[in-house]
Amino acid sequence: MSVTGFRIVASSTEWVESFRDCVDAVAREKRFLLMTEGPPLAKLRAFIEGMARKQNPQFLALDGETVIGWCDLRRLDRRFGGRTTGELGMGVKDGYRGQGVGRALLRTCLRAAWDSGFDKVQLRVYQQNQRAVDFYLKAGFRLETRLKNFAKLDGILQDAYQMFLRKDESTL
Repeated sequence: MSVTGFRIVASSTEWVESFRDCVDAVAREKRFLLMTEGPPLAKLRAFIEGMARKQNPQFLALDGETVIGWCDLRRLDRRFGGRTTGELGMGVKDGYRGQGVGRALLRTCLRAAWDSGFDKVQLRVYQQNQRAVDFYLKAGFRLETRLKNFAKLDGILQDAYQMFLRKDESTL
């Protein structure tokens, strides 16, 4: 698949079914997410509504009316040294990767985060997902620590990296 005219929109329940299909497709690859299938619609709808209620940045990439990717930033309840920190989650559907969708999503989400008072963004990415590790490094994220045996995917223990980006270090 090739996409030239995708657009980035603020997430809403308007696209919940397509969003669920996108998350499900990425999850079923069993390489990128902690889940191996998409969540039930009711759970995803509650997640979207909760993110909006808490004013957490959340964006979708659309090809027409089909969700092809997402990026969200969940404000952590704890504050680190007076800083507001968020946990980044994102994914792009197979066939749309490498076409600027992830970069556009990340840029939009980070700008919203910085504008709404976040000081630091952190994420976890599987060590074996070198493409994503390189993507985040290029965006200015730094490796913080290696998480040994972070998760089990398809019966195999996976290590992960915890990475972070501070507002004053952002290159996007």
